[in-house]
Amino acid sequence: MTNEVNQDYTRTMNKIIFDKFLEDNETEGMFPEPLHLPKQTMETVSPYFGMQQISTLKKEAYMTNHKEIFYGEQKDFTDIFQDFCFASLYIKEEVIKALQDITVECNNISHMHMFLLHDLPPIMRLEEFKHIQDSATSQILYTLKGSWVNELIKIIKVQFQNVGKGWFNMKETSKVTYDFGKLKRFLTVVRLVMQDTLLSLVQKSYYSFYNFITSFIPQKTVIHNSNRVTNEFAVYKKPLFTIELFKTLNEDAFVYNTNPQQVTVVN
Repeated sequence: MTNEVNQDYTRTMNKIIFDKFLEDNETEGMFPEPLHLPKQTMETVSPYFGMQQISTLKKEAYMTNHKEIFYGEQKDFTDIFQDFCFASLYIKEEVIKALQDITVECNNISHMHMFLLHDLPPIMRLEEFKHIQDSATSQILYTLKGSWVNELIKIIKVQFQNVGKGWFNMKETSKVTYDFGKLKRFLTVVRLVMQDTLLSLVQKSYYSFYNFITSFIPQKTVIHNSNRVTNEFAVYKKPLFTIELFKTLNEDAFVYNTNPQQVTVVN
C-alpha cells in the first residue's frame, strides 16, 4: 500500500511539472523535433445514482508485510467461505449466544469494586477501616470463586447441550479430537475474557483506592509555630482516621493509641 501511494504521488508530480513546461514553452532545445502529444481523454465520471462497470483483476493481490505486494490466482467464493468456516469459531448460533451471555456476566464483574470507599463512617479507627475493607474484599472473592464461575459453566452447558458431534461436541472423550476441535479454542477464548475481566477489576479498584487515600493527604503543610500547623487541601475533607493520645503508665510521655507503623502496613 505504501509503495503504491508513493508511486502514484511521484507520477502525479512528474505530470504536473511536465505539463507546466509545455504550457510555458520552455521545451525548446530539449527535443530534436517538435513534440506532439495525443489529446487527453476525459475520465468517465461516475453517476450519482447508477452503476458503473469496473475492471476486475485476473489475480488476487495480498500483502505479507507493508513493503511487498504479491499476486496470486483468485479463489472461488466457496473456497474462501470454507476456509473462513474452518478457521472461525462463529459458525454456530450457540457459540455467539454463549459468548454474548458470558460477556454480560464479565461486564457485571468488571463494574464491581474490591474496596468499600463509599458510605463510610465520618471518622473511624484504623482497625475499623481495615475490617471494612477486608469484608468487602472477602465478599467479592466469594463471588468470583463461586457464583461467577458457576454461572459461566451453566451458560456453556445450556448453550451447547443440543450440539451433537462435530466441532463443539461436549461429550468428546478423545484427547486428540478435543485438541483438534474448536471446543478447546472456544474455552481458551472464555479463559482470556475472564483474565481480562479480572485485570480490569483489580486495576480499577486499586486506582480508586489509591485516589481515595491520597485525597486525604494535604497538598501543603505550613508550620507557623510549635502550637499552630495548617494543612492546605485541594478540597477540604474531614480526617479519615481518629487518633488519640495517651500518657504512659509512668506519665513520662505521650503515645498514640494506634501505632503509626500500622498505617504504613495497611497502605
